[in-house]
Amino acid sequence: MAVLLVFHAGCILPSAFADYYAAQNGQTPSAPYTSWASAANNIQDAVNAATSNSTVWVGAGRYTAPSAPTNYGGATNVVFIYRPITLRSSNSVPESTIIDGEGKNRGITWLYSSTSTNNCALDGLTISNCTSYPTNVGGGLMFAIPGTWTCTVRNCIFTDNLAVSTNGTILSYGGGIFVSYTGNFGLDISNCVIRNNRATNTVTAANARGGGFDIYTYNGLNYIYGCLVENNEAGHEGGGGGVHSRAKTIDNCTFRNNRTTVYLNAMSGGGGYFGIGTIRNCLFYNNYVASSAGGGGIFNDRAGTLYIYNCTIVSNRAASGGGIKIRANTADDLLQMDNSIVYSNSVDDISLGATNINLISFSCFVSNANMGVVNGAYNVTNNPRLADFTGRNYHLNQDSPCLNAGTNQDWMSSGIDLDERARIRYGIVDMGAYEHVYDGTVYMLR
Repeated sequence: MAVLLVFHAGCILPSAFADYYAAQNGQTPSAPYTSWASAANNIQDAVNAATSNSTVWVGAGRYTAPSAPTNYGGATNVVFIYRPITLRSSNSVPESTIIDGEGKNRGITWLYSSTSTNNCALDGLTISNCTSYPTNVGGGLMFAIPGTWTCTVRNCIFTDNLAVSTNGTILSYGGGIFVSYTGNFGLDISNCVIRNNRATNTVTAANARGGGFDIYTYNGLNYIYGCLVENNEAGHEGGGGGVHSRAKTIDNCTFRNNRTTVYLNAMSGGGGYFGIGTIRNCLFYNNYVASSAGGGGIFNDRAGTLYIYNCTIVSNRAASGGGIKIRANTADDLLQMDNSIVYSNSVDDISLGATNINLISFSCFVSNANMGVVNGAYNVTNNPRLADFTGRNYHLNQDSPCLNAGTNQDWMSSGIDLDERARIRYGIVDMGAYEHVYDGTVYMLR
């Protein structure tokens, strides 16, 4: 692999930023594994040799746990990281660089405590077939970093991982990813696929949250961008088949075919997403909640406002609030929604608390008896005229009443839609996750 180093006058690269390597064939392993020729044959050896703020490069191959894997909190790990580093595939093709838990090990635990800011990154790997058993959190990836830190997870695939509780009264969290409760941190998850992960219980199918991932903390600035969250599953009591989170912003993501499977109380819900924060430019379809729970697409019962901007929420299913449900546990559980399409969900598109005053404007939805008190204006109740509903093409037709019918907001000046096109194309933003491009559009290049 060719490496280009650019040196600036007067700068010296410290040895702490050295590179370390793990590979599957063609090398003669020799500590400290600082070249491909001497690369470690498992990731853990290279991580153990690495210094803070260095990069561990991982060659293509399938990596399983070493002969004596590190046990943290009762679960063994394919990789256990205890300092700020970057763990990165050598070719940026996650399908070819796989951390395999073999159905008995967690993929990665990242444990680091510090009073100063530290950075870590995971880039371009697949984490698959991993489990937290017999502990209850983080099947694929677990962050347990109580200090001040920032981390980026990008271009990764989390698939077929399991978080499982062995006690019917103890919840399991985060089949794919779990972030611990403590710490003041910033986590970015970008351009990842979170697929076929589960949070469940060996005693019953109940007591589980965040089938895909769980970011259950009030602290930090968490940002999720450009991810596909599909076919994940969680049990009751908070649910979140796809995601259970207090992320600050979720942007340009698709949630589809996620589910919660068992209902035991009114807190159950959120086939696609359960939590608060800001959801923007996202598509939710075919998510569902079993039994009599609510919020097939999105559910919230946390104190705080859930902000939804320019989302398309269609064909989700639940006993109430098939598209969106706000439980109204307190008077502070609110929904503010602009420029969004919530349509053809069952049983109702939207279910809100009867005592709350929610704000919905410039959006397309059908009113129902469970909507509660709604303030706002310039909403559309007609069919949004999507391009091909049965074919799951949720772009707007040229005769849609949602075209140029939204309200422009500051973030749109440099924002993009779910197709990564300019968010405002013809002066006024469209409703939904996609901006419409008219046939015969002429572009002027300057």
